[in-house]
Amino acid sequence: MKNRTRYLHLLTAIVVLVTATSTCSAITPNRSSLLSTIDNYRFVTEQLIRVNQLPPSILFALQNKEIEINLSPPNKSQYVHYVDILSGELKKYPPDILNSNLMKIYIGGSYRQNGGTVGGLYSNQNIYVFYEQSNEKNKAIYLKQTFHHEFSSILIQAYGFPAFDWLKLNNPDFDYLINPRKIHEYLRSISVYEASEAQLKQGLVSSYGKSNAENDINTYVEMIFTEPKKMSKLINTYPIIHAKYDMIKAFYLSISSGFEPVFSAIK
Repeated sequence: MKNRTRYLHLLTAIVVLVTATSTCSAITPNRSSLLSTIDNYRFVTEQLIRVNQLPPSILFALQNKEIEINLSPPNKSQYVHYVDILSGELKKYPPDILNSNLMKIYIGGSYRQNGGTVGGLYSNQNIYVFYEQSNEKNKAIYLKQTFHHEFSSILIQAYGFPAFDWLKLNNPDFDYLINPRKIHEYLRSISVYEASEAQLKQGLVSSYGKSNAENDINTYVEMIFTEPKKMSKLINTYPIIHAKYDMIKAFYLSISSGFEPVFSAIK
């Protein structure tokens, strides 16, 4: 889950084929789905407009009154804009990886859980992204990062990321928060997503990475895929970040050599 303290019933569909070089620019009112084609991958996006479209784990917690949520659907322009962004970002993945690991992308307007704004969720091979997030200053980059963040969790589970080796790269005195209550309190206490100098030296590329190992990995991946120049600077400045980057690079290239262009952009 991408929470920055900010945290199927298939409806009547419109099928739109989008070529690898074009983007979706319109959606018919009252239609909820788009089928798009990029290279050899056909991806389905769907407007997230009802609570029962959320992941089963969320619905279970909601039924047991463990959480409180507020869900708003995307408006037409938000939906089309996010589909356009996804059309560009999905090209960074080998088509066979997408076909094997990604079924549908749900696009919502906003989602709040227990008072915190949620940027994205994942469940099985589905990703849930939300257009209205707290970081309005750099919205385009943030929307891109949300997708990569959530999809990396799916790939971590599907291909067996070496989590214990990752933990060994941290300093002996470093600990993730892990406990949900501590994470919630921590996220409400931080005002920026960027890592502090002290956190960079600890091997975190964002303050959110302190929550747990999975989110630490996720935040590396989102930066690798969207901000290669920034990642290049960090790996050449902070030894632990360099070591963690190398592990992620090795993992992704072990999945497919088709990821090589992503990592060749980082020097």
